[in-house]
Amino acid sequence: MKWAEDLSVFFRGASKGEVLEAFRWVVYNYIVKSLRSDIVDILDQHKQNRHVVIIISGVFGNLLEIVGQTLGVPDVIGTKLEVIDAKYTGKIIKPVCSGRNKVKLFEEFIIRNELEIDLPSSFAYADSAFDIPLLRLVGNPVATYPDKNLRQFAEHNGWQVLP
Repeated sequence: MKWAEDLSVFFRGASKGEVLEAFRWVVYNYIVKSLRSDIVDILDQHKQNRHVVIIISGVFGNLLEIVGQTLGVPDVIGTKLEVIDAKYTGKIIKPVCSGRNKVKLFEEFIIRNELEIDLPSSFAYADSAFDIPLLRLVGNPVATYPDKNLRQFAEHNGWQVLP
């Protein structure tokens, strides 16, 4: 949570256009280049099978929207930055999309968008032990390039681990 609060200060006083321009630069110069092709292939398989695909991340929602557009995933849930009078305040709108808050924000998203999601047959992919609450929601949790703690937890619980 601290990282989001600290980083949000950089946007204080900026317009939405300025922030989106910076986020586009980050996405196209760094994030797109770092996407793992095997994970993108799995994402594409879910889209081809007409599954509801939602990207949930702790990164700022506006940045995540650009990532989602790039990957053909319109539904994203991220940490929101506060905007007042068309200017970023340098603050986040709590809660930060991390840990148990990811579950809360995901559940709110489902209700708000009137989605019917069969969680026992759903998949979730994550790389951090902080994502265990979200992974526990679904019948098919997958630890993708997991940190040490998530790898241990996933192996102990018989979850799929990639790679």
